[in-house]
Amino acid sequence: MACSINNRLREFEVDGDAIARAASEKRLLTMEIEFSLRCNFRCPYCYVPTQRELDTELTPEEIRDVLVQARDLGARRIIILGGEPVSIPGFGR
Repeated sequence: MACSINNRLREFEVDGDAIARAASEKRLLTMEIEFSLRCNFRCPYCYVPTQRELDTELTPEEIRDVLVQARDLGARRIIILGGEPVSIPGFGR
């Protein structure tokens, strides 16, 4: 099992040649994006904004569109940061 996981992880490694190729072809290689700050926890130290600020976040359709565009631009790795993704209304469906 560990060997299989290591092989899968190697698929996402980015070496200098891959970076140079992506730069010369003007295409995306990796992307980190924070789609939402929504979270179902209530940690006292957290930076989660008020509900009013959350109302301007991307819709699930817009999020999917961003991911498809990133893939089409050549992204081999997309890291989703931020709040809890399953708390985005309609995103878990």
